[in-house]
Amino acid sequence: MTTIRMVDPATVEGRVREIFDAALRRERTVFGATEISNIWRCMGHSANLLEANWNRSRALMQRGDGTGRSHMGGCNRYTTGRWPLA
Repeated sequence: MTTIRMVDPATVEGRVREIFDAALRRERTVFGATEISNIWRCMGHSANLLEANWNRSRALMQRGDGTGRSHMGGCNRYTTGRWPLA
């Protein structure tokens, strides 16, 4: 079975370093993380793959706009605790 070697965060440079730093800032704020998640470390071998998934993650995980709606189609699942029926 194939395994993916994880990148050592201490050795990355350039765009990968920027994304690792941004991801860690978000994970520290949201989850209280103290180190970069393994998912990002697995993608660190390819700056293009890492950047594409980082951008996708940011788009999907945006905070709501303060109106009780998320940016994802007006779904209010996270403010009411219920999925919309319609």
